[in-house]
Amino acid sequence: MITKITSDSGNEYTINTEELTCDCPNWRYRCHNFGKSDDRRLCKHLIAYFNDHPELKPISLIQKDKLLDAATEINSRPKQLRVMFDAFVSEINSALKQFSDVVDKFEVCDEYRRLCSKISDLHYVVSLKPDKNFDSVIQYFTNILTYNLTRTLEDKTYVFNIYGLAELTVHIVSPKSWVLSLIHYTGDKTELLNLRNRANQLGYTLTSSELIVNSTNRPKDIIFESEQQFYEFLQLPYKQPWLRTNE
Repeated sequence: MITKITSDSGNEYTINTEELTCDCPNWRYRCHNFGKSDDRRLCKHLIAYFNDHPELKPISLIQKDKLLDAATEINSRPKQLRVMFDAFVSEINSALKQFSDVVDKFEVCDEYRRLCSKISDLHYVVSLKPDKNFDSVIQYFTNILTYNLTRTLEDKTYVFNIYGLAELTVHIVSPKSWVLSLIHYTGDKTELLNLRNRANQLGYTLTSSELIVNSTNRPKDIIFESEQQFYEFLQLPYKQPWLRTNE
């Protein structure tokens, strides 16, 4: 089905709900690189249309959504008291500090950084020094700390099982996207939604690692030095991590 959709900025675009195409700059520049079973093919106009007309969403994406929901339910862990993770965080921090020739920055994020009273698992963001890789750290985690590397994802994300008691996910991010990645992986979902909506109001699209200028569909040529600077850029009062939660 081919139809027209009007964006928030008043521009009209043509979308095809079967081929999952749109003539907006974002789809032509980015989304067209992905196949029809990949939800990254959906620009914000296709997403908005399917939100209003879920009956028209392709079956392949509906099935994928169901599988993701089922996997999330199966793999979800009961939350434990935050204090139960303190020893793991201390152990991981100590290990990463030993690799100062490889690791440029690291920070624990998600629920632990938000000081939630109960936590499911641990998430870290790590940026590496130029021309370095994470292999030596992985070997230390698996051989010395005896963590079990269970998954390696395409976006340089590594998932470890810690003694069968917790899961550690390490996200390798580029130095220039450090601040945006830290904000993204700190969360929570409500805070991220508010930040994305505010960015859209100012003419940008916020991703996990970039701030894209909607008018040109190119990344904003700015490297944020701190989370405070990013909030200031969005003309919002800064929130400490522990205030970014609905707990």
